[in-house]
Amino acid sequence: MKKYLQAFPILLMGLLCVGCQSNSSDTTGSNPAEPNKRVDIGDPGGGGGGPSLAISSVTGGNLSHGETVTISGTSFGANNVANDLWDNMESGSFSPSWSGTGDPSLLTVENAGSHARSTNSTKNAVLRHNSSSGNGSLSWETTSNVWYNRYWVKIDSNWGWGGPNSAGFYGAGNYQLSNVKIFDMGSSGVEMFKMAFHSGSGPRINGVNFNNENVADYDGRNWWVDGYPTGGISKDVWHLFQFEFRRSSAPLVRDGMIRFSVDGVVIEEVFDMMTNDDEDNARTNQIVGFMDTSNSWGYDGANTAYFDDFYLNKSLARVEIGNASTYATSSIREIQLPSSWSETSIGVTVNTGSFANGTAYLFVIDAGGTQSAGYQIVINN
Repeated sequence: MKKYLQAFPILLMGLLCVGCQSNSSDTTGSNPAEPNKRVDIGDPGGGGGGPSLAISSVTGGNLSHGETVTISGTSFGANNVANDLWDNMESGSFSPSWSGTGDPSLLTVENAGSHARSTNSTKNAVLRHNSSSGNGSLSWETTSNVWYNRYWVKIDSNWGWGGPNSAGFYGAGNYQLSNVKIFDMGSSGVEMFKMAFHSGSGPRINGVNFNNENVADYDGRNWWVDGYPTGGISKDVWHLFQFEFRRSSAPLVRDGMIRFSVDGVVIEEVFDMMTNDDEDNARTNQIVGFMDTSNSWGYDGANTAYFDDFYLNKSLARVEIGNASTYATSSIREIQLPSSWSETSIGVTVNTGSFANGTAYLFVIDAGGTQSAGYQIVINN
């Protein structure tokens, strides 16, 4: 249940993201056809393909990992494929395209071993909060008005979320793991949007905090959704986090949007945020992954998390494979890597991810957030 609280200071955060391949330094925004037009989520006029969005065929009957295929159909809309960033760390290191790499003693690329997310994964990123340092983060500081971000995360059994002390605030043990940033839309000014898992800050002991920081004129800028992380993020299991963000079209306008999903389930979506009141700046990725915010408090020992398959895009337009015939009911969603995009044709490199051989469904999502019906495919690696 969403509850609105009075604004309170959020601790200064650092940067986090995990290795990717950047294709562009374009800062125009979300719609390549009209770079100054902001996308309306779910509105076919906002750069999307419209109600006739549909897949008619896919080259090749059986799809295998790494194969290049062409998706044909109608009303795919526009998408600049040079504006995305992908990294599965299979090169053995983070992509040099990241703007910052944080403290290399905390965040590294390692052999996946028993923590491999799929048979296609031999490497992943490993985050170890085992010292007093808090900067275990990467960032991609190119700008856009709209962002789609996703990553897979697994929390090790040794992870301990911070708990409250007797006063209900940051307590003993993993102090700052009571306030773990998972998403940050920064800007060149002071107005920014942040999300954090809180497991020990009073009066909330277990919830996701959503905060349009330094947006003083909107009393709904800061709210909570209960039940996370300790109730919703199980350990030793891979989880998919998806973030869809649009900043306000102008200062003081309540048309900003955030949608946060875990394993295909929408945890929160808001379409009337005021993301800025004085400034009119596009946003950058300052945190994609887990980031605590202070080295003045401590940890109770090893606290390990694993990350894989980071994908960021300056548009909601994308192609995914799901495990159900509708996108909304797909609890497993694997991103596909686009190489070309037109109104009627999309070229992608197949990423089967964690899918075993068998039936799956292909989805095209346009720049307005509209989803196609699932197109049945057969995976045959």
